[in-house]
Amino acid sequence: MNILIIGMGFAGNIYHKALSHLKTKEKYNINIAYHSKRKNRLDTKYYSTIESALKNHSPSLIIVTVNDIYHFNILNKLKDYDGTILCEKPLVGNQEELDKFKNFFSYKTTLILSTVIRFSLASQKLKHFLRSKNYSIKKINFTWKKNRINDFRPTVGVISEIIHPLDTIQWLFDTKIDIQHILTTSSNYSVSRDMTILDSAFILGTIKDSIISGYSSFVSLQVERSIEIVLKDSDLNKHYYIILTFDKDEWFSDKLTIFQETKNGYSEILNFNSMNTQTNYDKKLERTLLMLKNIFNKDKDNSDLCLNQDAIDTQSLLNLISKISLNKEIDYEFSSKDILQKESTNFDRIG
Repeated sequence: MNILIIGMGFAGNIYHKALSHLKTKEKYNINIAYHSKRKNRLDTKYYSTIESALKNHSPSLIIVTVNDIYHFNILNKLKDYDGTILCEKPLVGNQEELDKFKNFFSYKTTLILSTVIRFSLASQKLKHFLRSKNYSIKKINFTWKKNRINDFRPTVGVISEIIHPLDTIQWLFDTKIDIQHILTTSSNYSVSRDMTILDSAFILGTIKDSIISGYSSFVSLQVERSIEIVLKDSDLNKHYYIILTFDKDEWFSDKLTIFQETKNGYSEILNFNSMNTQTNYDKKLERTLLMLKNIFNKDKDNSDLCLNQDAIDTQSLLNLISKISLNKEIDYEFSSKDILQKESTNFDRIG
């Protein structure tokens, strides 16, 4: 299989490492090439244009990893391509771009949205637990935030962050979230100094007749990624309290805790940490590797992938956040000299 990576920044390099592992360690028959603004790898075939890559490499899979603000332009250049496209999240930047995308998108193409949190071992373990229970949802709350202040990468804003918990929750419970109330803030935190971009969002809605609330931000000074769930077991008449966390204490440490509380005290049902699972690969590749293996599985309809209409529906949900929110603007009074250089950023900013 010929694979083309478009964009070779942080995400592009993660995909390259994951694909190289599959090729060398697990003997997948794949050939990797890439296109980006500049040639920055000497170990992989480089194409200076997308057109030459399509013509000469004939990829069966294209992975779009450019900055989110450029997704629509790249997808537009691929409108006549009829293979499989794996696109980093979000799919596009807004409703206008989504409407245009739906007009030119060929349904001969298999579209996959990169939703790697679905493939966390902790997420997979919770999905398996939910399948085995007869329950009702009582409450779900999420917090998903990081620091992108003065980041050198242009962005469409916080929808690129809040997509993770929204998609993961919809996938876990195999149902849609109905967002009913939204509060947002926007600011000039990003590299585009003359623009105010959504930086934070508070949402309140329903899921299966229960309540979901959450907060996501690109201007948080601390990284936090967590989902908390309260369920009622319909058969046992007991409650389950579930805490799902990602990158807590150390990067790529994904944890799942399920417990019950009664008048007799605390009872732990499950306590899982992905870092305790021994592997033959770098842990930072785990979610991406498991997603790629699902893609290479020919039975995609029975996979955990965010496919075709699912990807479009997820983008439509994100577009509501900027469309119907009550928004307040913040002026940080930054100057261009405050923008962080690529070499000076750490993983807390990029990851």
